[in-house]
Amino acid sequence: MNPDFHHRWQQLTQQARQASPAVLPDGPPYGFTTRLLAQFQSPSANDRLSERLAAFGLRAVITSALAFAAALALLLPLLDLSPLQQPWIETPISPVLLLP
Repeated sequence: MNPDFHHRWQQLTQQARQASPAVLPDGPPYGFTTRLLAQFQSPSANDRLSERLAAFGLRAVITSALAFAAALALLLPLLDLSPLQQPWIETPISPVLLLP
């Protein structure tokens, strides 16, 4: 280990042990609560942005629903809705199988 580092470390720990504890204020600074409440209640740019995004989101949902309805209306005549018939490969040739 570096002897210079060890010496500096010992000095710093000695100073830290001798230091008096920091004096902290008992409460928040004057006007902090009032300023915090005023900022909370004031409309901000984020509120306007969220309103715009909500409006665009609603428009996107409506537009996609209309596009889905239009695609369904165009493709519905092309769908074959007749009941499925049994394929010929699964139809037995004779009802009774004659085994030797």
